[in-house]
Amino acid sequence: MARRKKSSGPVEPKRSPIKVYPIPRISRDTKKPTEPWVILDKLLEKSTFRPIHMCSIKLWWQKDWKVDADGIATGATVCKASEIDRNLVEEHAPKGVSLDINIRIAEKAWQHYSDKKKEQLIFHELCHVHPAKNAKGEQKYDTKNRPLWRIGRHPISTFPEELAEYGEEAVIGNNQAVLDAMHKASEPLLAAAETTKKGEVDKGASK
Repeated sequence: MARRKKSSGPVEPKRSPIKVYPIPRISRDTKKPTEPWVILDKLLEKSTFRPIHMCSIKLWWQKDWKVDADGIATGATVCKASEIDRNLVEEHAPKGVSLDINIRIAEKAWQHYSDKKKEQLIFHELCHVHPAKNAKGEQKYDTKNRPLWRIGRHPISTFPEELAEYGEEAVIGNNQAVLDAMHKASEPLLAAAETTKKGEVDKGASK
């Protein structure tokens, strides 16, 4: 029977790897702005993103995203900073520095994207960010006078098979078609509600 080798010293405890870490705005090596931040600043100057010009965004590298069972690979994600995140940043950062939105980017994949793809990736995540508005359509603020934001969903979501079967125009216009259909379906109900409001008898309710 083979003898077990005696340990030569204390066993180092297994350490969990850090999977998310901030992308520095300025490179320590080159002393120049890092590429993701250059792209973000450039995109935020576009009129498309004027509604979120007051939004404070932080960029992060994500180390361990993998392709899922459907073959979908995540290149980047966006989320709102939690109330705790915002308070911690404001407590420890220089005055005037805040945090509203976090964008995480797959570090390994980023190195292999073209310049156009890198810009598109960040552009896509910025498109998710919208001002949170009140019933009057005005920007909402919290009690600390900080503007509030929301993460919007994709208005277009489809499958390659659907594109092939029905074409790009039909797929892009699908959401509007559904909205129009829902509006038409509700018209008789709206008409009945208006009639009842005017004081006429709702025959369905009187039965």
